Amino acid sequence: MKKLCIIFILMTSCYNSENNITLPFVTPKDCDTIMAEQSITMLRSIPIVYAINVKDSLNMNFEVKYKSSDYTDDGIPLNSHDSIKVFVDNTRIKFHTDEFDILSFPPPPPPLPIIQDSILNLNDETNPNDHDSLSINKYENKLLEKLEKRSKIHFKTFPVYVYNYGKEETIIQKPIAGDLFMLLEAKDKNEEWKPIEYLKQYSFLCGTGHEDYRLKPKHFIFSTVKRYEGNYKTKLRVKLMSFNKIYYSNTFEGHINYSQFDSEPIVNQTKSNFKYKDSITLIRKLNGLFLTE
Repeated sequence: MKKLCIIFILMTSCYNSENNITLPFVTPKDCDTIMAEQSITMLRSIPIVYAINVKDSLNMNFEVKYKSSDYTDDGIPLNSHDSIKVFVDNTRIKFHTDEFDILSFPPPPPPLPIIQDSILNLNDETNPNDHDSLSINKYENKLLEKLEKRSKIHFKTFPVYVYNYGKEETIIQKPIAGDLFMLLEAKDKNEEWKPIEYLKQYSFLCGTGHEDYRLKPKHFIFSTVKRYEGNYKTKLRVKLMSFNKIYYSNTFEGHINYSQFDSEPIVNQTKSNFKYKDSITLIRKLNGLFLTE
C-alpha cells in the first residue's frame, strides 16, 4: 500500500540576508515516493518552470493558472535583464518536486492499417476511422494512467528563484524546447567551476507561436534543480542564460559523484550529431551544451 508523503514544514518564508530579499514559501505537492538522484554520468538538464510571477507563497497542490500577461512575443524590450538575480534555497532539505517533463513521453503510435475483404465486408457499415479512434483512445487512457503514476514520483530538489529586483517589468528568455536555459555547475578538485549537467541540442525547432516570460518587478519565477547524492562534497551554483547574458546563483554545498564532471561523451555525441553541419553551427551547438559564453 502506497504511503502518502506529507511534509510538514513551518510556514515561514526563507529570508536571504545577503541580498535582503524574502523568498516566497513554496509548499510541495503530495506524493507517493521521493527519490534521490545519484548518477555516475553527466545528466541532461531539463529545467521546469512551475510558476511565473510568484510574490509571497505558492502551494503546488493547487493547479497553477498561467495568464496571457505572463508571456510576450514582442521581442526584447529595452529594460530586459538589467534587474535579474538567481537564488537557490538550500535550507529546504526535505523539498521535492516531480521534475516531470511531458516531452520525455513518446508520441502516440501510428494507427494500424485496416485491411478489408471486398467480399466479406460488403455489408459491414463500420467506419474504418472508428478503428483508428479506438486505438488512439486506448493509447490515451494508458498514457493518462502513466502520467498519474509519474506525477506521484518526486525527486529531492533545491528550489530556484529567478527574481526581478527592478522597478519595471523585465523579460526572461524561454527556449523553444524546454522552460529555461539553466543547469548546475560544481567546483572540481582544482577549485574550478565545471558543468555537471548539459542542455540537449536540437537540429531543428519550429519557433511558431514562441513566447518569452514577462516578469513583474519584485516577483519571482519558480523552478528547481535536482539535489544529487554522491561521494564528493563540493560547492554548487545554478547557471542561467537569457538572451546571451549569464547569471549565477548564490553558491551552496552539496554532494555529487565526481564522474559527473566527465563531459567528453556528451561532447563527442554532439559532434557526431552535427558532423554534416558547418563549423559555425557546430561551435554554437557545443557552446549551447553548457551555456558557454
